Amino acid sequence: MGSAIAAHFSNIGCNVTLLDIVDKNQKNKNYVADQAIKKLLKIKPSPLTLNSNIKLIKSGNLEDDLEKINNSEWVIEAVVENINIKRELYKKIDNIMKNELIISSNTSTIPIKLLTEGLSDKFKSNFLITHFFNPPRYLKLLEIVRSNELDEEILNKIRIFCDTNLGKSVIETKDTPGFIGNRIGIFWIERAAVEAINYKLTVEETDAIIMNVFKAPKTGVFGLIDVVGLDLLPSVVSSLLNNLPKHDHYHTVHQIPAIFNFMLENKMIGRKGEGGFYKLINKNNKKIKYSLNLNTREYSISIKTKIENFKLIKKDLKSYLTLQDNFSKYALHILSDVLYYVLNIAEKISLDIISIDEAMKNGFGWSLGPFEII
Repeated sequence: MGSAIAAHFSNIGCNVTLLDIVDKNQKNKNYVADQAIKKLLKIKPSPLTLNSNIKLIKSGNLEDDLEKINNSEWVIEAVVENINIKRELYKKIDNIMKNELIISSNTSTIPIKLLTEGLSDKFKSNFLITHFFNPPRYLKLLEIVRSNELDEEILNKIRIFCDTNLGKSVIETKDTPGFIGNRIGIFWIERAAVEAINYKLTVEETDAIIMNVFKAPKTGVFGLIDVVGLDLLPSVVSSLLNNLPKHDHYHTVHQIPAIFNFMLENKMIGRKGEGGFYKLINKNNKKIKYSLNLNTREYSISIKTKIENFKLIKKDLKSYLTLQDNFSKYALHILSDVLYYVLNIAEKISLDIISIDEAMKNGFGWSLGPFEII
């Protein structure tokens, strides 16, 4: 994610330094960062507006080059979603940072009060959460979380820059686990995937229903997991659950589908790998789309879905949900689960319901937010 954010900044002409960990098995201490930058040219859809923008991104490593942060105006931390690793990095930054350096975290689940615990007043006054959604070039949402210690001038500076220069829809959220987008979005993805297996649906049927009921992009839910990367979900889900209150409804329904573990073990992580729930295979100079059978765990040529009464979803969703076929029952189940959860947590996570709708539209591509659906 760090390299994708770096790419988005290079798209507007910013010089960026990408610092990463050192791979002890490599002579080049910048190897990890170098590889991340090279991969930007291979990612589809491209995170770069022009391939030449990559020249604006320089590599470095966290062992030798951390001092370079003081040559910049803004440092964005995008390390693994582990609070202990983040805190260790912050301590090092706290010891060397210049007074005017802005620091933010791209965390998607960890509250700011936990991230800044034990750090200096200077660090806290310059620190905020800026949660970019993946891929940052294409998803407009930027969630900002502030602390009581944050310098108001820094908040306004970041908000204006991200709106005007990066083209972001900037939403300030309350300091709760997962903020708005991931608090609802992770719940939505997991419930849709788990119940698709229980209802014995294909990935194509599931994605078609989710796309139309939630007015989501054509990726649906399984296609979305392929885009984001299945490998990223475990750490995000684990961090979210660890930080949520024990009475939160997500704890009562949380399940990890066995097929997720199977896919991770076999490196079927989505578009970043050899394939995920979908994959493209070249045959006779043509790319043919295959999909994964959720029961047999084998690939076959993807077939367009044929769902009875499907056109009724767009004409009259309420009437469609009253039908008693397997597809409409699944649609009602997921929609009810998600809306129930949203109504339960709305006041806890957001300053207003408009922000919730905007977060789901600009972060997950829904055409309508949950309150607009209601």
